[in-house]
Amino acid sequence: MITAAAMLVALLFNILTYAGIDRFTVQTYQPSLAQMDGVPADVLGKLSQVGVVSPPAFLRRTSTPEDLRHLARQTGVTEGELRALRTAARLVDLRGLGVPHYNELRSLGVTRVEQLALQDPETLALQWRSVAGKKPPTLSQVKVWVRTARSQGAS
Repeated sequence: MITAAAMLVALLFNILTYAGIDRFTVQTYQPSLAQMDGVPADVLGKLSQVGVVSPPAFLRRTSTPEDLRHLARQTGVTEGELRALRTAARLVDLRGLGVPHYNELRSLGVTRVEQLALQDPETLALQWRSVAGKKPPTLSQVKVWVRTARSQGAS
C-alpha cells in the first residue's frame, strides 16, 4: 500500500513538473512554414508536395545556390520567392526564435536577420511586448537573438 502511494505521488510530481516546464519555459515547438505570416498558399502547397514543410527542412534544401535552383525547378516556385522565404526562414531558425516570435517581429517590421542585428535589445523588447502573444520573449532572449544576429552578420 505504501509503495503504491509513493509511486502515485512520484507520478503526480513528474506530471506537474513537466507541465510546469512546458508552460513556463518552452517558447516554441517544431516550426511550420504554414504558420509563418506572409507565405503564399501556393508556395506552401508546392513545397509540401516535395516534403518541405518546416523552416529547418527548407534551409537544408536551399543551402547552396545550386540547391535553391534545383528546388525551384522541382516545385515551380520562382528562385526569387524561394530566396525571400529563405530570408524569413533564417530568422525563424535563429537560436530557436520560432514562428510565433517571427510573426511578432514581422509585425514590427523586422523580417531579416540583418535587421534584427541593428536593433537595440531593450527598445525592441519593449516594442515586442506590445505585439506579443501569450508568451512574450524575455529581455534575455531578445539579447541572445540580437547578439546571434550580429554574429551572423559579421561572419
